[in-house]
Amino acid sequence: DGLADDPGTRRKYLAIVQDKTRALDAMVTDLIEFARMDTGEWKATHRPVRLAQFLRPIAQRYAEDAAVLHRSFRHAIELPDDLEVPMDEALTGRALENLIGNAIRYTGEGGSIELQATLEAGVPVISLRDTGIGIPAEDLPRIFDPFYRGTNSRREQGFGLGLATVKSIVESHGWTIGVSSEVGCGTTFRIAMGKGPS
Repeated sequence: DGLADDPGTRRKYLAIVQDKTRALDAMVTDLIEFARMDTGEWKATHRPVRLAQFLRPIAQRYAEDAAVLHRSFRHAIELPDDLEVPMDEALTGRALENLIGNAIRYTGEGGSIELQATLEAGVPVISLRDTGIGIPAEDLPRIFDPFYRGTNSRREQGFGLGLATVKSIVESHGWTIGVSSEVGCGTTFRIAMGKGPS
């Protein structure tokens, strides 16, 4: 429309359009995945998965990502190699990636994230702890609500569906998820993959 006559200005505007398009694509993907959780389509790919073998590549990948961003990422997967858990691998991976991505995003340079997987009273439990900014007490009861944007995330793009999707995936498998947090000290999420503590 003649608003950008020179190549430099055109490149600048096209970069803005590209960034907005990527953000819109990510938000649409979040909506589609959340709708998929609600319809229960994931059950078609439900199968036993060796949990330790499933978790190790995820942990190693995020350890590399965290190192690039000057965060420390440690993991301790203390599970029998033959322990199998019925799950949808893609959706469970999505849930963990969401939680780990949030942990890295809300933990500053020099901070640490730790993924641990253990058996508690025979129940596999995955915990993710970070030393990030933490979640205010007034936000904690609602962080899993669809479209809720907590105090620390209101300036970021998105619909507020990330943790709601995580909870839907977890509960669809019959698991439970819990969270504890303190502002300025960090946050811990725990997924109990069976009947037991969350």
